Order: sequence, then structure tokens, then C-alpha cells
Amino acid sequence: VFYLARQNNADMLKVIQESVIDLSIGIANLVSILSPEMVIISGGLCEYEDLIIQPLREWVYTNGYHSWSRKKQLQIVKAELGPSAPMIGAGLLYKDV
Repeated sequence: VFYLARQNNADMLKVIQESVIDLSIGIANLVSILSPEMVIISGGLCEYEDLIIQPLREWVYTNGYHSWSRKKQLQIVKAELGPSAPMIGAGLLYKDV
């Protein structure tokens, strides 16, 4: 999907856009309930900042709960460990068991 999106395939760009909107709605709902200061996107999604992270930020800031979205009190960032973050976390959890 991402390979074809990079080739400007309109169908794949639409699939990604719809997925970002769905993910944004879920994130906005969770932020409204849990009030975190930051949402970290990891795994394969964080490799595509221009296709996933930036549009996700824009949608959440535009459509999210007015007080935190207007002031941009919520940060949406990609994981510093990149796509390996989930596996590193799983390995650390396993080590502690």
C-alpha cells in the first residue's frame, strides 16, 4: 500500500487517508477519556511521517476536543526507536518476567 502510495496511486492514497481518519477518531476519543500529554506512534506506521503522522496530527488538532487541540497541548510524535519500538518493548517485558 505504501509503495503504491509513494507512486501517487490514487486508490492507495485514499485507503491511507481513510485509515488516518479512522485512527484519528480513535486517538481523539482516547485522548478525551485519558487526557495524556503525548501520543506516541510506533511500529511500521512511524516510518511514513508524511503519509500517516502529519495528517494524523492535523486531523486530531482540527477535529479534537477544542481546549487541547486549539492550544496544541497534546503532542503526537513518532517513536524515537522507530519501527522497532514494539519489539524492543516486548523484549524488555519478557526479560522482566
